[in-house]
Amino acid sequence: MSGGGPRRVAPACRPALASPGRLPGSHRTTHGREVAIEIAWGLLLWAGFVATLAVSWLAAVARWTGLTRLEPALLLGCLVLARADGVLTRVAGAVLYLLCGVVLLPAVYGAAFEALQRADALIGMLFGAVQAVAAGLGLDLIGRWGPCPRLGAAGSPGLFGWRLGAFTPAALVVAHLFYGALLGFVYVVPGR
Repeated sequence: MSGGGPRRVAPACRPALASPGRLPGSHRTTHGREVAIEIAWGLLLWAGFVATLAVSWLAAVARWTGLTRLEPALLLGCLVLARADGVLTRVAGAVLYLLCGVVLLPAVYGAAFEALQRADALIGMLFGAVQAVAAGLGLDLIGRWGPCPRLGAAGSPGLFGWRLGAFTPAALVVAHLFYGALLGFVYVVPGR
């Protein structure tokens, strides 16, 4: 085994969670032949659910203690519905948040884990760092071009959400690092 520690592979005793499915159109080359990347979708969705639940809980605690005013469900709902308030805006945002956190982002992480043939907390944390930068820049873009500030939901969050509280940039980065680490820790690359 070369470099970076042991490769985590799904044990044979967990076929229900680790049953591989194919990600359409994605493959890797091994010694001159193409091999489809196989993703354990059940395990990947479980990892996404666990990571999203944990990060949501941490974000809620940060809001309740006054460390941040960042409310992802409201921002996402406002982007989708172009409404600044109301239960429907928050519900739509929460649905989008869950879809991204449980399905879309884990699919990207899973494809990357499979391409590397390795899934662990450190690799997940590195992907989480990339996601944190994208989210931090995205908050600034939402403030500049999104409908929420124009509708009065909130002012521009600023780069990494700094206008939503002094703790927000650090919390945003830590939350995404934690999300990636949990995905990498829970997901196991299926054996070949």
